[in-house]
Amino acid sequence: MSKTVQAGRKTGAVIQARLNSSRLPGKALADILGRPLIVRLVEQISFARRLDEIIVATSIEPSDDPLCETCDRFGIDFMRGDLNNVLERYICAADSRELDVVIRITGDNPLTDPLLIDDLVDAYEKEPGIDYINNVHRDGSVHGTGSELVTSAALKKARDYIREEKDPAAFQEHVTLYIRQNSGLFNTKKCHPPKGLSRPDVSCSVDHPEDLVLVRNLFSTLYRDGNPISTKQILEYLDKHPNLLKINSHLHGGLPAF
Repeated sequence: MSKTVQAGRKTGAVIQARLNSSRLPGKALADILGRPLIVRLVEQISFARRLDEIIVATSIEPSDDPLCETCDRFGIDFMRGDLNNVLERYICAADSRELDVVIRITGDNPLTDPLLIDDLVDAYEKEPGIDYINNVHRDGSVHGTGSELVTSAALKKARDYIREEKDPAAFQEHVTLYIRQNSGLFNTKKCHPPKGLSRPDVSCSVDHPEDLVLVRNLFSTLYRDGNPISTKQILEYLDKHPNLLKINSHLHGGLPAF
């Protein structure tokens, strides 16, 4: 990874991950072509040109010890924080690595597209006064391939406002929710993927066992050592094999959510 963000700014991907998922427990360590899902995710986004750091942000709960052991084994940087206050985990990760700009990635998206990460950073550099940019909106990237960009300063500003909420739990769990719902307080923007890469009928996020079946199929067919799997490749393959969409299409009606 090489530092290509504007001089003086440091950008890092922070991957939120835990093992006690209610729908698919342990999915971050699920095997994909002989390696844990979390490792495949880190490998995938390491092809992004605009990242200085990649950090897995998990919890201090003993249930996440195996995840930390896996990160250690594969040389992946990680930090631990509160299980439920994911926002605070992000802030701690950003502070500990002196990040100015954070790319938010969830640990169930091993097909996160590094090219789309670079697009977010490029968009930010054109308008550096922006607090938040995403490509995971309704007209954005394929579910499970996109990401969000948020400044460390915006995360801390959101934390300050959230403290005044009667019920802050949802905003602490869903890192950028407060920012998205309060565009009057934050300078936000939607980033649109290249033409043809917005497909609400496709989901590559691993939330259910059926999703894992699809993602394993995509990796077994499209993975080439030393190269990322692009959204374009995924869609071209699925368009040639439309029956594969039936594996998980019944689980993801209406995604993405915003």
